[in-house]
Amino acid sequence: MGRTRGCLLRVLAALLLAGAGLARENVVRNGSMERGPGSGGPDPRVPANWTLFGPTAERSSEEALGGSWSLKIFGSDTTVGAFQDVAVSPGDSVTISAMLYTRSGDRISGDAEAKIKLEFFDAADNPVGTPVEITVLDATSPADTWTPASIGPLTAPAGAAKARMVCVWTYTNASFGSAYWDESV
Repeated sequence: MGRTRGCLLRVLAALLLAGAGLARENVVRNGSMERGPGSGGPDPRVPANWTLFGPTAERSSEEALGGSWSLKIFGSDTTVGAFQDVAVSPGDSVTISAMLYTRSGDRISGDAEAKIKLEFFDAADNPVGTPVEITVLDATSPADTWTPASIGPLTAPAGAAKARMVCVWTYTNASFGSAYWDESV
């Protein structure tokens, strides 16, 4: 009985160690938006390690999940957001995820949508493969509730040198509200 138990413990330890090698690695930097300012500037509304596009994307202390900051995006252009690139090689398995939120006091309306998107680029910043984008929040989504979202796993296509995680907001002039992204991985 002692030999069997010792053998089972060694097998279990080997399986746990093998599983540790397969564990998902989080390579997104500052996915919690806790660090800032980014882009080399003094503005605390810019999250470190993220590139903002459009005038109404900012690091915000209004709503946060497990910390003091999140990424807030709201309408003023038809497409607004933030992205981060991570180095990959062709054949790598890539999964992205985030938590999204809309406040009841500034709820998404009209055709506004809060999304996550996964894209691949080559070393010269040319797109490769087909981007995948999912809508997480819209006017029908519950307010004051963090909603999880993920894309993947996707296989990095031939020629891929980086994967891009994008937090994106789209809308027309008939839409209002805001959304928050946090805990991005």
